[in-house]
Amino acid sequence: MRYMVTGANGFVGRHLTHMLLEQGHTVHALVRGQVSHSGIRHAQYVPFTGDICHPQSILPAVAGCDGIFHTAAYAKPWAKDASLYHRVNVEGTQHVLDAAVQAGIQKVVCTSSAGIFGISNGTPVNESSVRAAPYYNAYERSKAAADQLAFTYAASGPEVVIVAPTRIFGPAPIHTLQAVNIMIFQYLFNGWRFIPGKGSQIANYIYVTDVAAGLMAAMQHGRNGEYYILGGDNHSIQSFFDMLSLVSGVHKRMIHIPEWMMRVIARIELFKPYWGGTPTFTPDWLHKAISNWETDTGKARKALHLSPMDLQSGLTLTVDNFRQQYAAASDARVKHT
Repeated sequence: MRYMVTGANGFVGRHLTHMLLEQGHTVHALVRGQVSHSGIRHAQYVPFTGDICHPQSILPAVAGCDGIFHTAAYAKPWAKDASLYHRVNVEGTQHVLDAAVQAGIQKVVCTSSAGIFGISNGTPVNESSVRAAPYYNAYERSKAAADQLAFTYAASGPEVVIVAPTRIFGPAPIHTLQAVNIMIFQYLFNGWRFIPGKGSQIANYIYVTDVAAGLMAAMQHGRNGEYYILGGDNHSIQSFFDMLSLVSGVHKRMIHIPEWMMRVIARIELFKPYWGGTPTFTPDWLHKAISNWETDTGKARKALHLSPMDLQSGLTLTVDNFRQQYAAASDARVKHT
């Protein structure tokens, strides 16, 4: 089969692309710059330079494909121009789906976020959960809007399936780390020893190759117009760091940061752009750290036949990968001095 992958050089997109190639598929990889193509060498890897914000650049990559995996998104916690979330996540999704219609694509699998279903409040959220609270930030609003837009195409255009991963971690280039991976890396090599609140807050974690496998399974088994939450184990933040300490052999006395102090830190972060910096933690993302995000992943496990890796095994592989990269980077620095 021949598939287009948007965001093929991103965290999930890169793993998905490798998995598709390993299984004998041809991949039309849509990435924004030629330099991004250098990481993959394969006879069935066909690179296309394009941007989902520029609809005409998508069409050459879509031509001749059997399906589309849409993984490209803007997911950073801050943007100088807040409208970037809507342009990339909503309008970009529309451009991809319009290209699918024009090319006669049979099926599109879009990547959303389990966070759009809201906090768990004692009961794990699932695909049928109705969000009680408003969306906290521009990212959540844009992903929810993109999903609703995508489902309108499911009624008359190509089949559309949406997968919603929980908190993703796993091997990635150490200069492009995001979210959970940043915590892991900072814990291993820098001064990270902080836990928000009491550390009892629950979240769901999934290894990145399980997300890629879930995307592929959704293309094969996913039903038109439906969500599938992709997740692994539910763990408290304290349990997560306990597991990280166990598999890495790095033991630190963790410092619990009270919620009021986190709110102060988040507000201080907003001043970084005035000095040329970029906020990494802002007030409208505070809920990610202080709330419960327990998730029921039974639908995807049953319908898509998924068996995600347990947290301990995933952390072990991630720690090993980061250590190898860190050692290689250190060796390179020594050679250049």
